[in-house]
Amino acid sequence: MTEHPLQLSGRQVLAMVARAVAEDSPEPLALRLCRLTTVTAGADGGALSLATGTTEHHPLGATDETADRLDDLQEVLRAGPGPRAFLTGVSSTLSTRHPPAEWAEAASVITDTVGPCYIDAVPMRSRGRSTGAFTCYRREPRAPATAPESLQLLVDAVGAVLVSPESLQTLAASDTWAQRSRLHQATGMVLAQLGLSADDAYALLRAHSFAADQTMDDTATQVLERALDFTRIDPDPEGDAR
Repeated sequence: MTEHPLQLSGRQVLAMVARAVAEDSPEPLALRLCRLTTVTAGADGGALSLATGTTEHHPLGATDETADRLDDLQEVLRAGPGPRAFLTGVSSTLSTRHPPAEWAEAASVITDTVGPCYIDAVPMRSRGRSTGAFTCYRREPRAPATAPESLQLLVDAVGAVLVSPESLQTLAASDTWAQRSRLHQATGMVLAQLGLSADDAYALLRAHSFAADQTMDDTATQVLERALDFTRIDPDPEGDAR
């Protein structure tokens, strides 16, 4: 049991995401980030989903069959922490052993399908709106491994990396030729620094922009001026946790 939940700064979250993005693995990026978030949450399994409309979501990846089934069941039943987090932008939790009246039927179906468990869901949020959700489960109750505000920061950063290109127009803020040129150059420099693909280098720039609460153009400028070097980011989340 974790007596003191881990506290993460924006820089530490970025380092964790950067390491997952740069990992030499055949697994899809969404699954690597899902595993990272699940481990950080101290859960037995987890799933990531992305918004595809006002009420629909698209599964991105799950760490195991149970997590995948739980995500699917909640979507079908339109009940549980996952849909609540996605629709309201607020974290939610459920014990299938002691469910609230509104989720009693859903808890019964979940228990019959995968057994009793504890489900937590954290919304992915970007610019004040929900873009998806991270849902995880535990078989037994235990204290959270990571402070709620730190886990929310990580889930938001993961969402910033995985959000669809169509939804990135406001995040990128690169609507002029000069801005696009700087962004392309910066992507190339990060690619060279870490040996990433162009897509993963761009995703890392998005994650840093989110964690630093700045535009993609600001981040690109820092990279080009060598004020930001991803090879020098400390990957240890315990390094200066408060």
